[in-house]
This record gives sequence, C-alpha cells and structure tokens, in this order.
Amino acid sequence: MKNILLILIILLSCLFAISQLVVKNYSKNIVNKNYTILKKYSEFEIREYPEMYVAKTILTGSSYENNSSKGFRRIAGFIFGGNDKQQQISMTSPVIMDMNESVEMSFIMPEEITPSNVPEPNNSDVTLGIRPKQIVAVLSFDGWASSEKLKSKHKELSNLLTKKGIKHEMEFTYLGYDSPMQLVGRRNEILISVEYTR
Repeated sequence: MKNILLILIILLSCLFAISQLVVKNYSKNIVNKNYTILKKYSEFEIREYPEMYVAKTILTGSSYENNSSKGFRRIAGFIFGGNDKQQQISMTSPVIMDMNESVEMSFIMPEEITPSNVPEPNNSDVTLGIRPKQIVAVLSFDGWASSEKLKSKHKELSNLLTKKGIKHEMEFTYLGYDSPMQLVGRRNEILISVEYTR
C-alpha cells in the first residue's frame, strides 16, 4: 500500500512539473520583448520602451486584486471576440497596469493589429490607443503580486533610484507576465519613469 501511495505521489509530482513547464513555455511564446536595456545595475535596470499600440481600460477599485481581475475580464472579452468583427486577437504578455490615482490596465496588441485594421470593442470601457515611448527603471520579482507586495517593491525601487541620484516620478507601473495557471517561476516587474541621459 505504501509503495502504491509513493508511486501515485511521484506520478502526480511529475504531472504537475510537466504542466508547469508547458504553461511556462507557452508564456515565453507570447512575451513582448520589444525594449532596449540602456544600463544594468545589480538590483535593477534602465530600459527604453518604444511606442506600443494597446487596448486599455480605466479601473477605480481600491486594491490590486480587484482591479486586476476586473480589468483582465474586460480586455480579455475584447480580444476573445467581444468586438464588432467577432475577431479573436492573440494574447500577449506582459499585462500592463499603471498604478496612479486611477488604475489603467493595458494589453499590448500583436504586431498584425494596427489602428487601420483593429476591430471596435463591444464594451465602451475598453479603448484603443498608442502608449508613448518611455525610459524606465525596472525591478523584477517573483511569486504572486498583491497590493502590499506592489507597494513594497515600488518603495524599494524608488529608494534605490534616490540612492543612485536618478530623478524619477512617484507613480509606478506593474507588469505581470504569467498566466494564473502558472504556480511557480512567476515573473513580475515594477517600472518607474526616470530621467536618463545616454
């Protein structure tokens, strides 16, 4: 009986590991890597992002948890066919959340979707637009994001920038890269706009 139980545990562990590898590999295939690293520090890096065409929505909830769920549902509805062409649009990563007085969530549109061919969202809370290019400091962290963790990581990055004498804004952006199905090896980033001269 003990041997059967041990075999079952090993099999379940193998299935879990395989499922996480499949999810991680799928996530890698949809990640948008369209940025330039300008400088690497031991704790963070400076990146330049180009203009990006995005679908976005404004959120008014008080917590990351509520905003992320509601915003994701809205924009996912649009890309999964909730538009005037009933067109399916490929999912990309990361999901962007600008954490200001109000929160704005954005999905980066894949390269084949442009202002000239994009379908119109059925939900008026979802809009389309150009996200301007920016230079940002980026701090990466793993695990699951939460309101408290985002505040803590934002403070950590802001303090690092102050110590380095890098002028920066007070607001921040959160990038989430992974599907909720991915339980291990998760990738998250905090971005703060900075003044940086090459």
